[in-house]
Amino acid sequence: EIQLINSDLRFMIDGKIVKSCADITSARNGTFKISSLFQIPFRGNYSIIRLFKCRFPLTLCPLIFLNTKISFLMTYDLVNTFYKINLMKFENKTFENLNSNIKYIWLYRCENIALDTSFLNPSVFRQLNEIFVYHCSLNSISNDLFLSLKNLKFLNFETIYFRRLINRNGIEWIKGINRDLHVNLSDLNDFMKNKKLIKYIGFQIQNFEFIKPVS
Repeated sequence: EIQLINSDLRFMIDGKIVKSCADITSARNGTFKISSLFQIPFRGNYSIIRLFKCRFPLTLCPLIFLNTKISFLMTYDLVNTFYKINLMKFENKTFENLNSNIKYIWLYRCENIALDTSFLNPSVFRQLNEIFVYHCSLNSISNDLFLSLKNLKFLNFETIYFRRLINRNGIEWIKGINRDLHVNLSDLNDFMKNKKLIKYIGFQIQNFEFIKPVS
């Protein structure tokens, strides 16, 4: 496990700060070879990186995660408000052979974060299996986000924050979770046949605030 605390996440190649994917491809003449904390080899089945109050001053190129062996990425204290913005945001680029291994992402103590492809880049999170959202206020979830996350199986929310999300954002995004899946729920055989393809939403109940009337 690797933990970073109060760090500025800037990446360099040949002594120059990477501001876009063009900086990487031009420096390597189109061949991609990256060395950063995300390429550190791990032992065991669960390799974890925790980012505590880390700052993202620049948009990230997905190539930063080339061949990463990280399985669990945990971010803390991302925020998007009028007085402070600190987001993990990716350049709008995809790479077919990025070979990123991230299967779990944990968002903890975030504020007004939008889940979309600029945050969950389709190449970086192609193998993503679960999203955990704890003590975290989401501003929105993109309706088409799940089209690019083919391996996603579970979304986990705390109930109170989920209620706030649907009050603010509606439930249209939920319709996109299993958009391409057609199952006859009255037919047990059909359900069992497609069980592994279904994406699930889970809830963690912390208190009973969720049963109060919406003001």
